[in-house]
Amino acid sequence: DDLCPNDPLKIAAGACGCGVADTDTDLDGTPDCNDLCPNDPLKIAAGACGCGVADTDTDLDGTPDCDDDCPNDPLKIAAGLCGCGVVDTDTDLDGTPDCDDLCPNDPLKIAAGLCGCGVVDTDTDLDGTPDCNDLCPNDPLKIAAGLCGCGTVDTDTDLDGTPDCEDLCPNDPLKIAAGACGCGVADTDTDLDGTPDCNDLCPNDPLKIAAGACGCGVADTDTDLDGTPDCNDLCPNDPLKIAAGACGCGVADTDTDLDGTPDCNDLCPNDPLKIAAGSCGCSVADTDTDLDGTPDCNDLCPSDPLKVDPAVCGCGIADSDLDFDGIIDCIDNCALIANPNQDDCNLNLIGDACELNAGTAFDCNSNGVPDSCDIASSYSIDVDSDGIPDECRSDCNDNNMPDAYEIAEGLALDCNFNNIIDSCELAAGRADINLNGIPDVCELARGDFDLDGFVQASDLTLFLNSWGLAEPAYIDLNHDGIVGAEDLTILLNNWGSTP
Repeated sequence: DDLCPNDPLKIAAGACGCGVADTDTDLDGTPDCNDLCPNDPLKIAAGACGCGVADTDTDLDGTPDCDDDCPNDPLKIAAGLCGCGVVDTDTDLDGTPDCDDLCPNDPLKIAAGLCGCGVVDTDTDLDGTPDCNDLCPNDPLKIAAGLCGCGTVDTDTDLDGTPDCEDLCPNDPLKIAAGACGCGVADTDTDLDGTPDCNDLCPNDPLKIAAGACGCGVADTDTDLDGTPDCNDLCPNDPLKIAAGACGCGVADTDTDLDGTPDCNDLCPNDPLKIAAGSCGCSVADTDTDLDGTPDCNDLCPSDPLKVDPAVCGCGIADSDLDFDGIIDCIDNCALIANPNQDDCNLNLIGDACELNAGTAFDCNSNGVPDSCDIASSYSIDVDSDGIPDECRSDCNDNNMPDAYEIAEGLALDCNFNNIIDSCELAAGRADINLNGIPDVCELARGDFDLDGFVQASDLTLFLNSWGLAEPAYIDLNHDGIVGAEDLTILLNNWGSTP
């Protein structure tokens, strides 16, 4: 079965035969045994360019690129003088190809020069400017005609910008013609009146060329036709005056009231005593009787220097507010004490504030209202009608009745007449040894010295033991400093009674 029994690597001849490997080094599909370019996958024969180089002919001129120095130029295989892509043509046959000849159609020039291709750079007058650029080719001093033309110098002696060939005043830099004033004198017309200054006696006055009556700059006008030109007439529009006088032009200096002031300056032309209306007007004197600076005609209080209007209080009475409560003093029911509300609860025309301040009314509860008004309005109760609100009186038992009222009405006891209810004295710690509800001091005062509730013999004994003495003080019933007959009388008058 081995068609290559002597070839250990093959069992069949293959493309290369027994003994030769079918290797394809460049993997181009042709085994090396049949491939003359075994390492070039694009060629199996060397061709014109050899293995490893393609036989490409980019410009299709029949010469492969490997032998063509101009591979993209089908007309050339070498660069020549002009290089690939440019033909080595010499149009004007001057020996310089067109690619290097800036004048390819001029066999005499290969560059334009000053005159350009096709024109010779001749300089006839040898002034350095070729004839092609020289408008005066035969004048070595000029290359253009200028203002004077070729062959004539454009000299400007007076440097006025106009050459002498055209300047009729070649030495006058301000003129090129003599004009009205001649060379050397400007034809200036300062006032633009059409007459040059050299012939104008008023060169700055466009309306005059001679001074006339008024001089240059002033017209000889006589506006009011009074025969005096305006320049000498102080009233040029008044044919009756040439000076203003007191009243000015156009107004007569009449003095109707003969007061020495012409009517034009007299605001009261018919009043010989006034030349201005003043405050009161013409024909009314500006008298100020009270010297307050306001004339009587405008002063509603002409005799009161402090007022010009009666206002609230009338003339002669100042509208002052001494207590600064906003109420004028003349209508303030309490002018010296601030009371903006003007309270007068009793309608006596005296403010409550003043009555309280003067002590003619009292305010025991400090509510700003007189006690009498508190009682009258039932704001406060006064059960005993003493004019003092009950809340301001002592009420030791807090029953809303003054203690004095209870005592006076017999509603409470005051055995020692000290205006303190006995029960309140006891509650405050007053002694009541026998607990009978009567302060001991009251019982002692009646002669019940042993506090047994009766004035009797035992009390008399104690009394007599102190006869003529000052001690103990409670036995001195009349408090005259000694126990004596008057004390005995008091004791006997209370005999057997209980307080």
